[in-house]
Amino acid sequence: MLLPRSNAFLLGTKSSKVKHILLALNWVLPSENLLSKLWKNATIKVAADGGSTRLNPFPKRVWKLRTPDIVVGDMDSVVSGSQLEKRLKKKGTEFVEDPNQDTNDMQKAVDLIFERFIKDQPDQAFEIDVVGAFGGRIDQEMCNLSVALRFENKMAKLGRSNVQMKLWSDHACATFLGPGEHEVLRTPEIEQRKGVGLIPFGCACEGITTRGLKWDLHEDKLCCEGLVSSSNEFVAHRVDVKTSNPLLWTWTLDPGFVHGKQWACSIM
Repeated sequence: MLLPRSNAFLLGTKSSKVKHILLALNWVLPSENLLSKLWKNATIKVAADGGSTRLNPFPKRVWKLRTPDIVVGDMDSVVSGSQLEKRLKKKGTEFVEDPNQDTNDMQKAVDLIFERFIKDQPDQAFEIDVVGAFGGRIDQEMCNLSVALRFENKMAKLGRSNVQMKLWSDHACATFLGPGEHEVLRTPEIEQRKGVGLIPFGCACEGITTRGLKWDLHEDKLCCEGLVSSSNEFVAHRVDVKTSNPLLWTWTLDPGFVHGKQWACSIM
């Protein structure tokens, strides 16, 4: 089953066909409003090392603890014996230490998620929603995108077109589209019409064809030293995309949806 790329689940129309897994990395997480929506929709919550602290910043942890199911990583950002660690363990959080220094904490978490929750359920659709992947050092952002690309390639080789990953920030949502044909949907309450990106990542993408964008592509080649489709726009609710190689698709999120009505009222 090829899943359409859609964020409509954040409106509360939860699909029983897709299980959402939230992965929190150790960097600035999205606004409380957006994070709460992602958290609420996730059936499984995983924190990569210090992502557990990001989920529970002081003083929030004092009155409302966000309890991930698993914390995984080399544990260089989690203080052993800390009050937060004790409270999470008391609530049932499992801590998994992986000392391998050849992989970053996102890769460790993604590997664990696949092995424990996805591998043995070939007919179940999954979406991994990653928060904390953007907004910091460029080298770390590139590494996180590399992990997402390798995951997309792995799912393609396994024939798991029912598994996808999205990376979220307050400004954008990004996902890799593997080789083949895809449907990408716009939810007007969530994404802006403008600010669509189709980014070649890792290698050139040949024969890119789209339908539903202001500047559609027609068997075009996208590459970093040539054409990159940025600042494109939706002209339809649905965009059809055909690509020969993995392509990074980006939506620009609506600030009012990300931050909630209180933010929207504050700028009027």
